[in-house]
Amino acid sequence: MKKLILLLITLLLVLTSLGVAFATNGDNLIGIGPISRAMGGVGVASPQDAISALYGNPSSLNCSGSCPGSEVDFGGTLFIPTPSTSVNVGTNGNSANSASKVYPIPSFGLAVPLADQWRFGIAAYGVAGLGVDYRNSAIDRPNYYDFSTLYGKPAGTITYPLSGAQFSQFSMLQISPAVSYSPTKDFSIGVAAKINYGTLDFGAGSSTGYGLGAQLGLTYRPIDMVSLGLVYTSPIPTTYKSLYDFSGTGTKNDMKLEAPQQIALGVSVEPVKDTFLLETDVKWINWADADGYKDFDWKNQWVLGVGAQFKPVKGFALRAGYDYGKNPVNLHNNFVGASMASLQGHSMPAYYFENFRIVGFPALVEHHLTLGFGYDFSTRFALNVGYMHAFSNSLTENGVNMMGTPVALTSKLSEDSIEFGLTWKF
Repeated sequence: MKKLILLLITLLLVLTSLGVAFATNGDNLIGIGPISRAMGGVGVASPQDAISALYGNPSSLNCSGSCPGSEVDFGGTLFIPTPSTSVNVGTNGNSANSASKVYPIPSFGLAVPLADQWRFGIAAYGVAGLGVDYRNSAIDRPNYYDFSTLYGKPAGTITYPLSGAQFSQFSMLQISPAVSYSPTKDFSIGVAAKINYGTLDFGAGSSTGYGLGAQLGLTYRPIDMVSLGLVYTSPIPTTYKSLYDFSGTGTKNDMKLEAPQQIALGVSVEPVKDTFLLETDVKWINWADADGYKDFDWKNQWVLGVGAQFKPVKGFALRAGYDYGKNPVNLHNNFVGASMASLQGHSMPAYYFENFRIVGFPALVEHHLTLGFGYDFSTRFALNVGYMHAFSNSLTENGVNMMGTPVALTSKLSEDSIEFGLTWKF
């Protein structure tokens, strides 16, 4: 079993290094695992597999679909984002679609009993990401602004790009070992370590980093048909060394990007046991105080997830859900491009800072609709399949460039994903 866990985590690291770029609630996935994602990302009160329990609420290891036996889950998501942008300078329009890509996002979860009242689990999964690729497009114009004559130089010797935000790629893998304890059959407490491995690239070469945090969860069943879950996840800071020359001095600067602290509350109701389940989660994500995101001027985000599971016959489940999280990016309308902005102590023209925020690091989608089903081949093996669509949303910010010419920066994003997974109970 130890060799299996190490092999799967190694595989996840390899797949993550290939480049996973996505965004949903900010740059967090709405949920982890095919069952949770088919139910709008819910899973704080009544996760249905080990993956979503270890991601959403470690205490639910004692009160979830993976109890009371041992379970291994293998999951995968094919994530298909469709970002596009325009950088309009005066009457000149420059639009581009990001290069089309399908991103594989793997996941793995294991839950086993330790004793009558204790359980252990470990999971590894892609948890967050974001990115665009506008290289070789209409906005990839490195010599768009020519300031040569202002300095008495020949034309073309002092030039600046149209955007400077042609490429970005951020991905985060999380490994989560956890234990849970149930002093009574209706109450459990759990704690998990959150070990993040991130890759960040703004077009000047990728940088990797590690971060460490913790998660504390509680689960309580006041009556048989109702379950309540409460979870706190600590901030997880990660520093990316020699990432990008933000200040234009010729030296690559470091950047700290911190996974924000979160609080989540979940409620589930099962009016017909083993047949019909309703669940809702409310999450508060503290982007405004997280390093990196507060520099981008992201605001805190409230996220609502609602999911349902119906089993019309034994061994077959139908699932549906909805997730909403208002886009966290604050607008800086009427920005003055010639002024200077600060990014973690590094000065850069406000024009390029705003391009970086709006064009290169967009977090736009708000409404997500999900569907899925599960089928038990036997009491030991099950297949779960899901689909998510994030409806198109756009963001436009207006200002002036370094010469005072009106500029409009627009980003647009929609997303689709296909989820699949296998569960083995032993």
